[in-house]
Amino acid sequence: YTPANFFMPFEQLRATMRRAQPDLLVFNGDQFYEGFPAAEDQNEDPRLDYLWRWSTFLLSFRDELARVPAVFLVDDHD
Repeated sequence: YTPANFFMPFEQLRATMRRAQPDLLVFNGDQFYEGFPAAEDQNEDPRLDYLWRWSTFLLSFRDELARVPAVFLVDDHD
């Protein structure tokens, strides 16, 4: 990923969050999409694909999540 890529690993968003010093993080769905950040896995068991995507999202925000409480609302993509 390049610094110009806003979505993963969310560097612009994370920098803005650090400056704001929030007391609570709220992730309101669409943490990832089936086709992003990579093509949908065509494996017979898609659970590993979703685990990878969710883990990638969490790793992107690991520093912030270690310091700030968070609420996650999931939707049909998550």
